[in-house]
Amino acid sequence: MKQKQLTPDKAVLTGKCDNLVFYTRKGRVYAKKLGDSGHSRPRSDAVWTISQARVRYLVSLYQALEGTRARESWRTAPKRPGQTGYNAFVSRNYAAFDAEEAVADHARLALAEGELRHPLGLRATAKEGGELLLEWDTGDDRLMGARDDRPRLILMPDDGSYGIIARETLDARRRDGRAAVTLAPEEGRPPFAYLFWESADGRRFSPSLFLPAAWPKENGL
Repeated sequence: MKQKQLTPDKAVLTGKCDNLVFYTRKGRVYAKKLGDSGHSRPRSDAVWTISQARVRYLVSLYQALEGTRARESWRTAPKRPGQTGYNAFVSRNYAAFDAEEAVADHARLALAEGELRHPLGLRATAKEGGELLLEWDTGDDRLMGARDDRPRLILMPDDGSYGIIARETLDARRRDGRAAVTLAPEEGRPPFAYLFWESADGRRFSPSLFLPAAWPKENGL
């Protein structure tokens, strides 16, 4: 699994995120901290270090999603006036990172965004042989969306990289109540799974849902 790097022309981070304002100058991203009044104020070296590290991690992750439907979901998701999909991604995920770890809290990470809802009873079961079984309720009052919505899955490793594995052509629909994903041995057993939904016309998405994958030990390991 390879980590992708983002070149400056692929994404530009500007605007407000939490209590920081980001701007770009001569190809580099800078941050200013806002005071209670909403005006920028001097920041400590510690704040600067953490904010810059978070931005670097977020840039790498956003680039890793290039070419996926998860990345497309940020373009189509509702946003503030003038906000880009990239800025929305950074704002939504900023708190999931810190200065020491690539991702500090995987449960807070959002890889997809949108207004579709998840069906009820969603669960993931990791099995021997690299199979991850996704299941959900299919009752009329449990589907919570169109029966032809399609599940999409992103898996992330725990090695600190962004070598994501995307499964976005699953032969399943919301009405089926299940979808199975089988990983090849060389893909490893990523413990962090993120499920989201795409409408049949490809124009709408759901937010991603974090589903930890507890893989069974194999071959006595």
